[in-house]
Amino acid sequence: MAAVESSSNLVELIHKLEMQKAQHAEMAAAVTTTLGQISGLLGALIGGQQRPAVSHTAPKAAPKAAPRAAIAPKAFKAPSMPATKASSTPAVANRNKFALTGDESVLAFIKRRGNPSTSEVQAHWSSEGRGSSADNSLSKLHRDKKIKREANKQGRGSRYTVA
Repeated sequence: MAAVESSSNLVELIHKLEMQKAQHAEMAAAVTTTLGQISGLLGALIGGQQRPAVSHTAPKAAPKAAPRAAIAPKAFKAPSMPATKASSTPAVANRNKFALTGDESVLAFIKRRGNPSTSEVQAHWSSEGRGSSADNSLSKLHRDKKIKREANKQGRGSRYTVA
């Protein structure tokens, strides 16, 4: 008779441990979600790129040895965070399509202007709505010997001519 009581206690103990395991997995997912939100907000405040929130799913529980009905853990819903201006912008910039490639655009501008400075090329680049800067295109065109780079006698930067 004592063996029957201990086996039923063992089954109850296993059931309690499985429930605790599910609760811990649920709490770990909640912590991961909250840390992802905090990281995104801090990134937006500092001015860096916002990282997407990491989604974490609870590991699947192994099939139970006991004939008890499985109790599914409640789905965790993170508290909603107030929207800020920085968090409403996309984390990844959209890629734009242009009629000319960046290199072609810079080369055409240099041909039109004759001897533009680096700042003039950068201003043209921005006026077209292109992101970042024209530095990579200028370096590539110079490396491929399509343009010549000369030191700017009036100050910082360079002046460019078609080779």
